[in-house]
Amino acid sequence: MEHFAAPMFKGWAKPGLTPPGAQGRGPELEEGETLDAISGYFRLFQLRQGHRFSTDDVLTAWYGTGACPWARTVLDLGSGIGTVGMVAAWCLPAARFVTVEAQEESVRLARKSACWNGLLERYEIRLGDFRESGGGGGGGVF
Repeated sequence: MEHFAAPMFKGWAKPGLTPPGAQGRGPELEEGETLDAISGYFRLFQLRQGHRFSTDDVLTAWYGTGACPWARTVLDLGSGIGTVGMVAAWCLPAARFVTVEAQEESVRLARKSACWNGLLERYEIRLGDFRESGGGGGGGVF
């Protein structure tokens, strides 16, 4: 994965810090997964066959961080594989994030992405389903 640390891509300088994954210290790809660029050096683990992030995820994060660029705490409900939250985390490097997702596979992928992107200290990913009582993925304060 050494090519992820390259500071230039087609003549464009990547902004932001270089996360652990780009330096070869992140989780490895498993069979059926891809590791795709989202913002600067940030990458997301996705299933090759299944839900994939799209432009609407990037636009949602851009709109949210533009509307509140001083956010200190961010809550992402129904976070899926973590696209919106991770783009927002890239834009808001001082903010703390809590995400809640009902699908175990999506939570697994989001956790790998958070590790690859160096977000573990400020990015909590909960497994929970709000259709069930106490479905906030661990309760407590967000």
